[in-house]
Amino acid sequence: MDLSGIRVAYVSAEIAHTPPTLNKDSRVPLTYSGGLGVLGGDTVNSVSDLPELKGKVAFFTLVYHDGFPGQRLDGFWQTEVYAPWKPADYGFEKLDKQVTVRLCGEDMKLGAWGRIVNGTRGAAYEVLIDARVEGNSEWHSGGTDKLYDSGGDNPSRYRAFQNGILGLGSLYMARALGAREDTVFHVNDPHGAFALGEMLKKYGHERIREIREIGRFTTHTLVGAGNDCTAADNIRSVLGDDAWARMAPYGSSGDSLSMFYLAANLSSVVNAVSARNAQVCNEKTWHDVLGITNGVHLRTWVSESMAEVYSKHFGNDWYDHPERFLDSGRLSLDAILAGRNPARAELVRHVNEGKGNAGFEDDKVTLVFARRAVPYKRAWLLFNDIDRLARIGKGRLQVIYAGKAHPSDKDSKDTIGFVAQQCERLGRLGVPAVFMEGYDVAKASLLVRGADVWLNTPFRREEASGTSGMKVAANGGVNFSILDGWWLEGHNMFGSENGWTIAPHLDYNDDRQDAAHLYWLLENEVLPAFETRSGLEKMLQDSMRLPSFFNTHRMALEYADKVWGIAHAFRR
Repeated sequence: MDLSGIRVAYVSAEIAHTPPTLNKDSRVPLTYSGGLGVLGGDTVNSVSDLPELKGKVAFFTLVYHDGFPGQRLDGFWQTEVYAPWKPADYGFEKLDKQVTVRLCGEDMKLGAWGRIVNGTRGAAYEVLIDARVEGNSEWHSGGTDKLYDSGGDNPSRYRAFQNGILGLGSLYMARALGAREDTVFHVNDPHGAFALGEMLKKYGHERIREIREIGRFTTHTLVGAGNDCTAADNIRSVLGDDAWARMAPYGSSGDSLSMFYLAANLSSVVNAVSARNAQVCNEKTWHDVLGITNGVHLRTWVSESMAEVYSKHFGNDWYDHPERFLDSGRLSLDAILAGRNPARAELVRHVNEGKGNAGFEDDKVTLVFARRAVPYKRAWLLFNDIDRLARIGKGRLQVIYAGKAHPSDKDSKDTIGFVAQQCERLGRLGVPAVFMEGYDVAKASLLVRGADVWLNTPFRREEASGTSGMKVAANGGVNFSILDGWWLEGHNMFGSENGWTIAPHLDYNDDRQDAAHLYWLLENEVLPAFETRSGLEKMLQDSMRLPSFFNTHRMALEYADKVWGIAHAFRR
């Protein structure tokens, strides 16, 4: 693999290697834990579709031989099941390059796997860094086995070790594969910050401007779990005695190193992933943070039946022209439902088969909540008054929940257990409800394609962006959300109702008030809209205009222009 022609090395701890083929079921290895990785996969696919970016971007991550665990519920408790995978089975070839890095007091070799992703009109590179190299100790070789491995007795030290493999490995492997000195290094979330920190060895403090000229950083959340702080002793232990002295001026937070500030201070451009996210970051940090709102790769997420509708009305190449979604007003309700109903029926069938006939029906409104299980998503909010929910929904509503917790996150596992119990209880009260196990890209595809209503209830100011609701809009569904993340931009984007907003009058979080308004909307607006179809055609049309903006084609070109600084290369 020759990377001498790339302009950008994109370094991310997670990339979901979703196949960029129209309507292909995305049964891929679990090399991701949630939205960060799925967005990474969508970004790869859009870059591979865009002729302006052909051959200009290489994506670096770790191979994760054992991946991230799949999920099973034993009673109401999540257990994990690892499923090792082979990169060669997914089109990756073992590269003939190796680099040497020094981590945890020993030299270790790193190899790599690579593939070229050919999209509709372009191409992108993917490179997986691999520590399973002959000559490495057993401990070092395990560094690329599991995503976010806790590593035993000192999880923080082991996380720094994995971050070291990601950052240093990506930097040196990119160089070994021919990347030029002026190649932009885009650190996509703080885990890859050591790629920039390692440059201090070569350039030193007196040439910090040269690092910043090629350093870029995207922050996805200010929630603590997404921003590592590593104790100085662990930095010295993992990266060497002099590493702390080199990097502390750019990232010290007391006696720890903030990966967020290290990446931000070594980058000339820092961006957040929505306008709201940028606002929150600018209030909490001293950086001028740019907002570039996330999107989704339409060709990956739109169902086959809905794709047929788009091909008929927008042209066979609709997926490479998101602006055509602005013409969704041309689609009649019958045309929309002709695309939606098969995907909805498939979801209902899957739920009934998986749960021994859960009582789901094709003519009831299907409400879905599916998220990575973390506290700020507030998965419990719908069940604040379950008796009231049952009175509203009996005979009219069916509910699906899905989500997965990090293996070491007991609180989120407790939330999953609570939600699963409430789903069973709601079912006994006459409203079919299930918790869908094994949440991954394939299950997410079923859910976003088949949902009538997509529920999102995060704590305000904590949702960085969110993308699942964008996928629902592209499939003719409707969002029902707290006004945060992308929905702050998306709701009423085109001057009319395109979904429902929960308690928009509140600027603080209150479970009781938020739940009360959620129930009122569900009873008085959401369910009646689907049952009477009064105003439904207009709402669906307006919802389906959203993909014209919320897509990764637009997002990737914004990155090229505002972050990577390479737009001039295709504007000549």
